[in-house]
Amino acid sequence: MPDPKLVARIAAGGDLYDNWTTVSVTRTYGSPTSEFAFSCVEPSSGAAAKKVLKLKPNDRAQIFLAGIQVIDGFIEVRNAGYDANQHQVIVQGRSKVCDIVDSSADPREYKGYKLDAIVRGLLKPHGLNLVTKSLPPEAQKAIREFRIHHGETAWEAIERLGRMRGVIFTDDKDGNLVMSQVENQGGSVADFVEGVNILAASAMLRSEGMFGKLQVSGQDRGSDEKSGAAVAQVSALATNPGTRANRQLIMLAEEPLDTKDAQARADREMAETIARQVEAIITVPGWTRPDGQLWDVADHCTVKSPMLFPTRDGSLDLAIRQVNFTQSAPGQTLTTLQLCLPNALNILPGNDATRGAAPNILSGAYTPAQPQTGTA
Repeated sequence: MPDPKLVARIAAGGDLYDNWTTVSVTRTYGSPTSEFAFSCVEPSSGAAAKKVLKLKPNDRAQIFLAGIQVIDGFIEVRNAGYDANQHQVIVQGRSKVCDIVDSSADPREYKGYKLDAIVRGLLKPHGLNLVTKSLPPEAQKAIREFRIHHGETAWEAIERLGRMRGVIFTDDKDGNLVMSQVENQGGSVADFVEGVNILAASAMLRSEGMFGKLQVSGQDRGSDEKSGAAVAQVSALATNPGTRANRQLIMLAEEPLDTKDAQARADREMAETIARQVEAIITVPGWTRPDGQLWDVADHCTVKSPMLFPTRDGSLDLAIRQVNFTQSAPGQTLTTLQLCLPNALNILPGNDATRGAAPNILSGAYTPAQPQTGTA
């Protein structure tokens, strides 16, 4: 009997399919969809691939690894073939949120709605749910006016809202869209040590794309209560002491915004530059963490590898940006983790606890955006 921790299953149409030759499941923080690809290759006399032939595009499917659900979505691609000696079936798909990525939204205008209400309105035609967790008040204040562009997909509109409010959306194992603040609680789900529990690793440290000053400027809509410079000169500036101060980026906001929105937009852009400062890839055996749960995006971990990181003891605290679960024909079961500095995931307005002076590129800390002269 196979080890339950090494079994991948697709549940579809009331049946379970678990005789796979290769498996790949990917979840990415900030991506609206998770993806899967399974294949079955066997001699022509085998029965497993023939059973898999029942699977077809548009079938609803839940993906389980080690007995734990990781995706709720749809099969989108079925590729079958055979010759005199063997037959092969490949199925691929994405989580349920794929419908908002592909489908155009109905053009309309929202006035005075909160962020979550607009997102729920865009999800409703697709039968999808929004999950919110630990959102600060600044992210949920009413938006004076928001227009859906003609031909724009629902996801493009949602992502545009996210840039405005400094929010990143991602999906979960149940096919929901999640809008949450990643809380840096300082706890690590695992400690990786060079030469002990790392099968393979690489890391890229870079200063390109980093800016000592990052300014977002724009305009707000005027009203009887607010006019002049308060709406015509909205600006916020975030600073990163971890790079040269003369390097600056000035951005024009994509939407009308007030000062708080400008701060959130600058914080998000700064976080995205932080995400590029350190890009580490760690490959580990199996699919589960030490506590028996699947590895997940936003998990925090510690990596000690003097070969990768020029810190005093070769250690660095990182967060998981992407998880790729794989199983290959020889029976090798692996998880590949893409890691970044934790502050790249802690970007919502009001989340100042993890920010501060950055002594070097590896700290990932920065000074949150502040209003500039002429704004209100």
